[in-house]
Amino acid sequence: MKNALFSSLVFLFTHSIISQSFTQVDFMLTLTDGIKLDCTKYIPNGTPPSGGWPCIIVTHGYGLSKYSEMEEAEDHASNGFYSFIYSMRGQGISEGQSNFISTIEANDLKQVVTYVKNDANTNDNRVGIHGGSQGGIIPFMAVCTGMQVKTI
Repeated sequence: MKNALFSSLVFLFTHSIISQSFTQVDFMLTLTDGIKLDCTKYIPNGTPPSGGWPCIIVTHGYGLSKYSEMEEAEDHASNGFYSFIYSMRGQGISEGQSNFISTIEANDLKQVVTYVKNDANTNDNRVGIHGGSQGGIIPFMAVCTGMQVKTI
C-alpha cells in the first residue's frame, strides 16, 4: 500500500512539472544604485501573441518576500500572463535596507517596470501591478512620480 501511494505521489509531482504551461526564471536584478533585487519571472510557454504577453507584476507586503506571492504569479502565468515577482529592497534575499514605504521603494518598482517593458515577451501597453499593504502603496507612489502602467 505504501509503495502504491508513493508511486502515485511521484506520478502526480512529475506530471505537474511536465505539464507546467510556463517557464520560471530566477535572477538578481541590479538597480542603478547597485542594489540587487531577488526576482522571478514566469513566461508562458509557446509563441507570444502579437505584441507580446500582457504582464502582471505582483508585489508583496512589508516583511514578506517574493516567496509569499509565487503561487499567485504561477497562476497568472498558467492563464497566459507573463508574470513577475520580486522581493523588495531589504526583504527576502534582496540587498539593501527596507525603508518600509518610501520613494526609494517606489523608484525600485519603476526600474522593475522598465526591465519588464524592455523584455521582448511583454506587451508594453498591457502591464499591471497587483499587491496589498506595502505592495499596494508602493505602486501608487510610483505612478504619482511618473511610472506608466495600465492598471494597479
